[in-house]
Amino acid sequence: MSLIRLGSAAAQRQIDAYEASQGPGAPGATHAPGPRRTLQPEMAVTPETDTATERSVEQLTQFIPTEMVTIFLAAVSAWKALEVQGWFEGVQPHWLVAFFALLTPATLLLASYATFAEERRKRDATGARFVLPRFEMVAATVAFTVWAFAVPGLYTGMEVVQIFAAFAALVVSWVLSQVRRIVGP
Repeated sequence: MSLIRLGSAAAQRQIDAYEASQGPGAPGATHAPGPRRTLQPEMAVTPETDTATERSVEQLTQFIPTEMVTIFLAAVSAWKALEVQGWFEGVQPHWLVAFFALLTPATLLLASYATFAEERRKRDATGARFVLPRFEMVAATVAFTVWAFAVPGLYTGMEVVQIFAAFAALVVSWVLSQVRRIVGP
């Protein structure tokens, strides 16, 4: 799942919760006057699909950050090519994993805050305060780190670990989606 989508969903829940707490007609509340809207918190990011099969696949992969995966694969390819040339002889694979594991929550935080600020301006909800999307940051980092060990060729001679990590990435993402349902937004 995209970190932007994951971060945006967290920010959207914050703005919705703020508006719901303000009640109808309150300054910064953009919903029409009438019965108070009951906030139904999303327990996980709502998939954009309609079939049960697509929803189950979404649940398996929702915390694996696609932006980091894409950039990580490009970095691994570049690292392998440059290592052959002798430029990065001392760079270990776990340094790449650690760098991207740190970049994952930072990217999610940036995407979440950007969406929050945009929605706050759009809805004139100046009293709304940003709350760190802690669960999403930790979940995306854990899912990425487990997934990174499954990348072929990153760790030579550890093919069994890579096979295990590929399945573990899916299991970890599913477990995280269930934990998300328990802890709430």
